[in-house]
Amino acid sequence: MIIAADFPKVYPTPEVEEFTLAPARVEGEAAAKKLQERSRSRNAVHVLVGAGLLPEGTRLRLTARHGAPESIRNAIHAWVEEDISRATATWTNNTAKPLIWEADGASYSPTGLANHIFTSVTRRTADGIQGTTWWDVDTDHVPADVDPEEWSTLAGVDLSGLARQLYGIRKDWTGLHTLLSTVPAGRWTTYGDVAAVIGSHAVPVGTHLATCGQCPNPWRVLNAAGRVSDGFQWPDRTRTETPADVLAGEGVLFNGDAADPETRLPRDDLPQLFDGREDLRSAAL
Repeated sequence: MIIAADFPKVYPTPEVEEFTLAPARVEGEAAAKKLQERSRSRNAVHVLVGAGLLPEGTRLRLTARHGAPESIRNAIHAWVEEDISRATATWTNNTAKPLIWEADGASYSPTGLANHIFTSVTRRTADGIQGTTWWDVDTDHVPADVDPEEWSTLAGVDLSGLARQLYGIRKDWTGLHTLLSTVPAGRWTTYGDVAAVIGSHAVPVGTHLATCGQCPNPWRVLNAAGRVSDGFQWPDRTRTETPADVLAGEGVLFNGDAADPETRLPRDDLPQLFDGREDLRSAAL
């Protein structure tokens, strides 16, 4: 008696295929994810440097986030408490390695430093960390030429979040100068309102005004509370009057050190000062 059997071709089985291909697939996906996170960090740094948001010497504080589970975040926190210098870095406008770590004085990219800290604590290689989420602006330390009230608006936002707010912004002050030349005597505006119209942020606008020797009518720009910025200075250092003195001479009343809000130009009125010119945001870019 002859017994015949017919076996359908089922090789490779789904299980075998998954077993043989899955590791390579997972490895490829992990590599792609790591590359993507590094690219995001590099892009965030370029955005921040391009927008001029953070002056040289800005202090940053460490808060481990992306790529570190809670147990490792707790371990990093305990490690930092052993040496508080590990929690601080200083910003420089270097697109490659903008952070100088206080613990060793060396320069790092945000992700490079986050990886270094992760490995120092865990003795393992980090996987896919987006380092720009690990560093917050230390708003307790206000850089020179920056208004403290405007600086305080950066509290609680990491470098990645700041970059998202500033995406597409460049340090081109042509539009700012044009706008300031149209602000009439007896009226004032704010750093935030000007920044919103030209597509910038209050901090770099204020920093520019504090160091620019050609900005028209800089005394007509105040902080959000209607006060003269602590960082204001005259290009002509021989001038002894204050911006408040000049504004008062133009008819702006003050209640203490705050300008009368009735003489503040509404934000919506600022673009109309251009008398039909193109949208200021387009002109500034």
